[in-house]
Amino acid sequence: MANDEDFLGQFPPGSIEREYHGTLLGLINEIDFPGSQEVGLALLRFLQVADFTVGNVDTTIHPAAGSLYENAALVAWLFHTVESEPISWIASYQSTGGGGYSTLVSVLG
Repeated sequence: MANDEDFLGQFPPGSIEREYHGTLLGLINEIDFPGSQEVGLALLRFLQVADFTVGNVDTTIHPAAGSLYENAALVAWLFHTVESEPISWIASYQSTGGGGYSTLVSVLG
């Protein structure tokens, strides 16, 4: 079974990518997301358009925030049972416009 350190290990210690992904993983892992493409796309859309701050990560100014590839890599890791390749999440996101916030609201209750 893979753990988050396997994912984070691809980024050098202290790198902006490791900080970004590590911080968001800490938050997202606290939420019990169902493993579906619809929820993964909704999360990807949220990561792309929402402005929020968690710890040292302020998505309005953090250098790794807003990168479609960085966000798709995170979603691919979290939803690897649906699709493990970031490029596939990007293609689905671009072809559908991503999921809606209503999907995330329904998951979060």
